[in-house]
Amino acid sequence: MRLKGSRTAVTGKRSLHRRGFTLVEMLVVIVLAGGLLTVMSFHIFTISQTWLNRNQGLFLPNHADGVAFYLRETLAAADAFADEDRLGEPEGVEELPSEALQFALPPHWNGSPNRPLLAIYQYQTGPLLQVDERTSPEAQSYLYFDDQQRQLSLIWFGMLQPEVRYERDLRTTLLSPYVRNVEYVYYEEDIDEWEVEDEPREEDGEFPLPRYLKLTFTLGEQITERYVPLPLSTRDPAY
Repeated sequence: MRLKGSRTAVTGKRSLHRRGFTLVEMLVVIVLAGGLLTVMSFHIFTISQTWLNRNQGLFLPNHADGVAFYLRETLAAADAFADEDRLGEPEGVEELPSEALQFALPPHWNGSPNRPLLAIYQYQTGPLLQVDERTSPEAQSYLYFDDQQRQLSLIWFGMLQPEVRYERDLRTTLLSPYVRNVEYVYYEEDIDEWEVEDEPREEDGEFPLPRYLKLTFTLGEQITERYVPLPLSTRDPAY
């Protein structure tokens, strides 16, 4: 009986010993697991970088399309509602531009008087122009390109603002931080040619509207261009 009990005890110790892991085995498992995690991490990083590079390649063209679409629709809407009755100007604004689309300077503007901005009367502003978290029903906007910051914005004021007495009363809505250049495309009927100019053209003290705005967008080494047509006097777009 004693002999059998001894054998049982020895067998139990041996079985417990076999169910455990030695230090060497644990080290091997840790090394293998670490190597597997390293390979998986590198693989995930490679996939994420590939996806990011792909998205970056598509971002700028998509962004340029969105900005061009917004401007094209905004200019077309200004032309379409040009004959509608407008709200009166806020206090401090001496007079609004006479046309829905024309070159003019914002009120109390400290910029160069020789560089008028494209003034756009927005009869229906949409959700982009907000006054105190509410959409302004009508607004006078000016397309402004900051050639130092390389940003395209709308300088504007709502028709229901109580007053516009200083430049700080003008509001700014950023359209794109990726615009490198804005150019003006004119059509010369006499010689049947297109001319691209860096500044609005002046003729006898007037600034005629171009046929297109040419916007150049950049992001890193990427460059893309978009042409935004301006409506003609016939109300037809200049496609």
